[in-house]
Amino acid sequence: TMFPTQTDPYMYVSGPPLHVISMNLMQRFREDLGFEFPVSFSAGVDAKNFPHAVACGMVPVTTCTDLLRQGGYGRLPAYLRGLARQMQNLGVTSREAFVLATRGRAAEAVQAALQQTQDGARTWRLEGSRLSEIANEEPDSLPLALRETATALGIDPDAFVLLTTRIAGRLNGRDIVPALAEDPRYHARANGKTPRQIDSQLALYDCINCDLCIAACPNDAIFAYEAEPTRTDTELLSQGPDGDLRRQTGAGFTIEEIHQLAVLSGACNECSNCEVYCPESGAPFQLKERVFLNRADCDASPHVDGFWRENDVLHARLAGRRIQLTLGADGKSGTLRGDGLRLDLSWEPLGVRGGEISATSPPFDTAHLWRLKTVWNAIFHSATPNMVNPGTPP
Repeated sequence: TMFPTQTDPYMYVSGPPLHVISMNLMQRFREDLGFEFPVSFSAGVDAKNFPHAVACGMVPVTTCTDLLRQGGYGRLPAYLRGLARQMQNLGVTSREAFVLATRGRAAEAVQAALQQTQDGARTWRLEGSRLSEIANEEPDSLPLALRETATALGIDPDAFVLLTTRIAGRLNGRDIVPALAEDPRYHARANGKTPRQIDSQLALYDCINCDLCIAACPNDAIFAYEAEPTRTDTELLSQGPDGDLRRQTGAGFTIEEIHQLAVLSGACNECSNCEVYCPESGAPFQLKERVFLNRADCDASPHVDGFWRENDVLHARLAGRRIQLTLGADGKSGTLRGDGLRLDLSWEPLGVRGGEISATSPPFDTAHLWRLKTVWNAIFHSATPNMVNPGTPP
């Protein structure tokens, strides 16, 4: 078993520990295959180790886990600033020159690249001293010198520089990769701290309103809205013995706080990062109200409930049931329709005047009506613009 403390022989790894494993795998892959293998992966790449990944000749360098931390895409400028500082220290202005110069392996890489070309050995005997001097004294000029050398040999200058930088990247990796395992920032002690948790269960409404999930979401899928605090009894509606509505006590509906959270489904890729940072037990992307941009988005996510708007009709899937709300022109009445369900509503105040529910249709709790009204008023008609309501132009 690879992980003796786990019943499952497989374990999900991301972030700093994965970086050490993947970089060693990358280096071994290159060395064992015996040719300059182009590599790109996002295994634990962050602003601190990004320059090292570039120095290893990785193109493109991608990142994932780091963007799930607070700040999201706003963390990316630090990557380029860190690389720029190291390039300035070396006196180079291009990626090619940086890869060649960063570990002092440029001359070795040039010699190895020339050996793969016709008359390359002879060229190194004639030009090796000059190219080595450029590498040591004028590293920013080396890519141009290599292109001139390649042109004189009658080979593609860009292809020759690419080959040379790939060789340099592999050679740089021999210095960079072994040191990673000794770096304390990748050790268990530096990565074992879990986010703060409190003894509270996350719910549809009224969390502690820390908004950490908003900052943690890399796609800005979670947004805040303001709802009207409400506490009311609800009715559980079903078909009565004479075909009329049977009204029983429902689950009730309560919103205590003005500040609430919702999720734009099309932007949420269910990465669970909001769950990691939420101090309460639960995942905001699973438990908070979800809104869709259109019916197609809703159909693409059949496993979740949510709402979408088509003109003046509010559609929803609640407890797996498709329903649609249409308000009257007077704004005081409405109609709710669904499979085996038609209810005539009073909108202000909210209530059920009458209607029909088929015998085969499950009972309907009017708590769902309050959810519909809250979403309609607080999200789709909010005074503050949000992800699905840009607001009314001034």
